Amino acid sequence: TFFPRLRVQVSGCRVRVPGFVRGELPEATLYPRLAPLLTGSLEPAAVHLLAPEVVLQLPESGPQAQGLQAFWPVPPAAVAPPFKLRVA
Repeated sequence: TFFPRLRVQVSGCRVRVPGFVRGELPEATLYPRLAPLLTGSLEPAAVHLLAPEVVLQLPESGPQAQGLQAFWPVPPAAVAPPFKLRVA
């Protein structure tokens, strides 16, 4: 395009909850819609994520594992932790 485009860019993000989940996001870019921004609202027109990685660590036993059985169709012991989820 010929016109500059407003964007919010974040790089090097890491999230970690010990014993449960960790994630890395090398770069994220949010392009807001201009009209709502002028009225004080932030609405994304597009979001670009560069190589996000999320690693879930499922407990094999204990109270947390029992709580997961209500939501997880396979018992946690049958899944080899850590479980990796990649979004491309």
